[in-house]
Amino acid sequence: MKFLKPIIASLLIAGFAVPVSAHEFWLEPAKFQAKTGDTIKVSTKNGQKFSGGSLGYFKDRVVLFDSLQNGTRTPVKSRSGDFPALSMPAPQDGLLVLAYQSSISPIEYAQWAKFAGFIEHKGFADVKTRHLQRGLPEDGFTEIYSRFAKTLIGVGDSAGKDQNFGMETEFVALTNPYTDDLTHGFSVQLLYQNQPRANAQIEIFERSPDKKVTISYQQADGQGKAVIPVKAGYTYLLDGVVLREPSTETAKDFNAVWETLWASITFKVPQ
Repeated sequence: MKFLKPIIASLLIAGFAVPVSAHEFWLEPAKFQAKTGDTIKVSTKNGQKFSGGSLGYFKDRVVLFDSLQNGTRTPVKSRSGDFPALSMPAPQDGLLVLAYQSSISPIEYAQWAKFAGFIEHKGFADVKTRHLQRGLPEDGFTEIYSRFAKTLIGVGDSAGKDQNFGMETEFVALTNPYTDDLTHGFSVQLLYQNQPRANAQIEIFERSPDKKVTISYQQADGQGKAVIPVKAGYTYLLDGVVLREPSTETAKDFNAVWETLWASITFKVPQ
């Protein structure tokens, strides 16, 4: 039975049995820098404060899982039950970008207080007014959520750049953290429906080599861009959330009144 524990934990954390909408979701490579031919292992992770449990790969929970390297985009070949979610040889030198989109999951809020804590944390100050104007109950309602995660892995010379994968929302790295000068920070753009997400809140998780995590916030500019101060040897998770009313069809399918779309990107600054 010991071998079942990771799978059971993955099922629980992934939303099959417990709600995790208030938690961040990200891709975390075992190593952010590798040599060509090395085995790249990447976990899908869910938790808080850049610390959490690793999830397995389950096909029915994934809408998209692609890699990009040297301009070539390729679907990731993982099988249901794979743990970690990805294990593959690094095919060649160059920046390797992985993009992952989850399917929709629901979460029920029995009381407004829990939802209020989430919307305050993510910077949605006007939601209660909008909620009441729509005639919705303060207690007992459903939100649905999806994840849109990316990670940057440097292989060999690590040359290359990120691009827009066309997900509903996503971060696009404008800086290659493994080859570019980071003296003035790491540049990134946050998109929603392939357009810049102006003035969006970006939550920044900075993890030191000794695993201490510092959290800060930055507001994107009018083009959805931000420059994140970074430190050598530190690992970073950027998180940005869209809150919207679900489409009529989706709202009916899930009996949901709100929908959140979670974008994340991870990378590590070399020593």
